[in-house]
Amino acid sequence: MAESSLLLAFERHWNASGFADSTLENYLQVYAKLTRKGLKLPPDLTLAEAQNYVLSRLKEVKPSSVAFEVKAIKSLSKWSAAYLDVPDPLTDLRIPKLDEPVAQPTATEEDLAKLLQACNNSIGFEAVRDHALISMFAATGARRSEIARLKVSDLDLHEGLVTFHTTKERSGRVVSVEAIAPSLLRYMARRDRHPSRAEDALWLGQKGALGVQGIGFAFARREAQAGVTIGTHAFRRRLAVEWLRRGGSEVALQELLGWTSGAMVRRYTRALLSGLAVEEQRRLFPTTEKRQGARARPTSILRKAGDGR
Repeated sequence: MAESSLLLAFERHWNASGFADSTLENYLQVYAKLTRKGLKLPPDLTLAEAQNYVLSRLKEVKPSSVAFEVKAIKSLSKWSAAYLDVPDPLTDLRIPKLDEPVAQPTATEEDLAKLLQACNNSIGFEAVRDHALISMFAATGARRSEIARLKVSDLDLHEGLVTFHTTKERSGRVVSVEAIAPSLLRYMARRDRHPSRAEDALWLGQKGALGVQGIGFAFARREAQAGVTIGTHAFRRRLAVEWLRRGGSEVALQELLGWTSGAMVRRYTRALLSGLAVEEQRRLFPTTEKRQGARARPTSILRKAGDGR
């Protein structure tokens, strides 16, 4: 089987399993690195070749990046071995140990503003569509595959709701999109005039349904225009962090993002939990001066000395 056919089969398996699209894109970049170095892809890649590749990459990039590449290679090796009914040659490929977990990007308000402005700086159907698409990621925190599968009938702009019927870990859920209704209404008005408007798919491209890859390309184009590199999944982390920061409950957050346990909440907000804890501590236990309206704290001797007084 040609490598291109094997990768296509792997991609179809990945999408059918509902795994994160951003991870697949990053995995494919790793496989492209292998081929550029003249190496074959698993299961034809030998353990010795893989280990030499890892050693060479450790001289080029940080260990966390190499660890991700090893994970990508082992994932393809395990799957392709089962797919082709051959032994997995890379079961003993070692992943470098990391002192700290790899931090994943979390979208900020500035990131969102830049991406939306990039759409506003463009004209035509795609500019309006991408503005609504990016707004959908920000408002719902949904995975790219979930947003790609949306149909026109899943969007209820009268009630300001969108329904995700099939998700990665559980059955469907309903999420509010009232906050981005103007952007969605503008897109739907343009969509109603699109040549492929009879399609069931909510998101349309030049040749019909946009799909997971099409959404990825559209988002990457707006990232390049905005000077931002975060990926669509960064909005999922953004919503989780902001939800907790504003006092939202973990139970409701699990429902909103389609998780089955609180462990995912902690995983997505781990990098910022310390800051969130401090914010909540200050809210729950304000200082004595604020509670009792006491006089302001006198200026310290050291501060006076620093002022030359």
